Amino acid sequence: MEAAASAEELKAQGNKALTEKDFPEAIRLYSKAIELDPSNHVYFSNRSAAHLSAGDAPAALADGEQCVGAKIDWPKGHNRKGAALHRLGRLEEAAAAYMAGLEVCPEDPGLVSALKTVSEALGRSKSVAATETGAEVPPEEWKVQVEEFKTNGNAAFKAGNHQEAIRFYSMALELDPANAVLYSNRSAAFLASGEAKSKALVDAAKCVELRPDWAKGHSRLGAAQHSLGRFDAAIDTYKNGLRMYPSDKSLANGLAEAKKGQEKARVAEVEKARREYEAYQAAEAARKAADQACADDLMDNLFGEIAGDEEKRAEEKREAEALARREKVQTEKTDAYTKQSLGSSVEQVGRLVETNYKFRNLNPYWVLQLDIDATVEDIKFRYKKLSLLVHPDKNLTLEDAQVAFDELKRAYEELLDEEKRDLVIETIETARAKEGKEHRKLVRKGMKEDEMKSLEAKSAVAVAKAFADIELRRRDTEKHLAASRKRERDQEDQVKSKAKAEEDLDKNWTKEERVDDRINDWRGFQTDAGPKKSVSNYKQQERGDSKKPKFGAAEMESWKKAWK
Repeated sequence: MEAAASAEELKAQGNKALTEKDFPEAIRLYSKAIELDPSNHVYFSNRSAAHLSAGDAPAALADGEQCVGAKIDWPKGHNRKGAALHRLGRLEEAAAAYMAGLEVCPEDPGLVSALKTVSEALGRSKSVAATETGAEVPPEEWKVQVEEFKTNGNAAFKAGNHQEAIRFYSMALELDPANAVLYSNRSAAFLASGEAKSKALVDAAKCVELRPDWAKGHSRLGAAQHSLGRFDAAIDTYKNGLRMYPSDKSLANGLAEAKKGQEKARVAEVEKARREYEAYQAAEAARKAADQACADDLMDNLFGEIAGDEEKRAEEKREAEALARREKVQTEKTDAYTKQSLGSSVEQVGRLVETNYKFRNLNPYWVLQLDIDATVEDIKFRYKKLSLLVHPDKNLTLEDAQVAFDELKRAYEELLDEEKRDLVIETIETARAKEGKEHRKLVRKGMKEDEMKSLEAKSAVAVAKAFADIELRRRDTEKHLAASRKRERDQEDQVKSKAKAEEDLDKNWTKEERVDDRINDWRGFQTDAGPKKSVSNYKQQERGDSKKPKFGAAEMESWKKAWK
């Protein structure tokens, strides 16, 4: 009794492991239970199920036969044996096993259903040959064979035989072309083979089309887009999947990798653009030299006239758009902006505080996701909608919500100021016009549209750069003004210090003791014997000769003596 009790405990533990899909552990526990009680048919039945789930059909068949031998009138034993034979492809033997079970248990629904399935599979085995030869396959026989093809494809995929997996999945899709799981699996096989990324994308898109609410379908589509370098599309796909399944790790990891790939691609694109520009400059220099050598003045004039006409038409179009924008009623809403989808709070906060957001958000129209044709009412309406999404009081778990809201509010206030709004529009129009001119110039020189980055994308970069240049100039100006103000303050401080020093000197000069010192110095000078000595000295220097002066000259010596 104690052994039986212990075996039952092991069976219960094995059932739990089987439920959790830990098949090796379930097989181990059932085997221990069998060692303690080898006569219990239920243990063999359960271990057969675990073996079959683990993919070991021969072991499952052995346990199924043991179960039937231990209790021939138990329907589940026949079911286990038949399922193992079915998995091994021995369809006729599987049908016989189910029929043997129905002989002892004629009303068992599990055996009835299994026999029906294997009977369809027997017919399907004929349809396989028909599929490969192009013959018509009866639709009522597809279900079981599709599952077998899928199982074989999964096994080949796990073994790394991707081409074989693709072959099995393709055969299954011939029979069941509306099966989203098969498209998902074949997409993964195409992608793993490394040679059919476009086919992987087609299958993934078909999977999402068939099951738009399946997370794995979005994950497959995002992976295929990523592999083709379509990072923007991959990011959108992952975000769409995360809206439905926010906690799906596969989608979250795919989104992170797509963003990394996007940044790498951006750096590579900048480097490529630099090389292309250098190549263009070299080609342009060579072209100019050739033109000058050939002196093809006529062709140059023709191209000049064409370019002039294009630029004239472009300028007239810009003026017409500006006039239409000025005449547009500013109190009306635009349908396109009113119906525009703005996404979730997480997406908006992430957009407004992403890398280098201080420079990205310099364009207030970009912050509000509007273009320059938006009316004042559009601006107000958009601000209200975005405020509801990013307001920190409504997003307590988003730490950057306050920063995002501040950026949104700044952009809104800037666009409500008519003078600032006009300046922003002028900046955007100027950048777009310049980029459009360069784009048309490259087209005239022979570059194809599909070989260049789209004008819209280049214009967006040019607009962002224009705002960044303005901001950098503003910062540089502020820096110089701050340095100038500092120099002026230093000069003022020096003047004040000098004035204070002179004032202190004057105050010290009028102090009583200094005045007394000056008076005493003057009195001492008056009583000094120095002046008397100088007089006596002067007398000693009188001329001693008695020579008389010439006629008409005064006798200066006698005059001096009288004066003295």
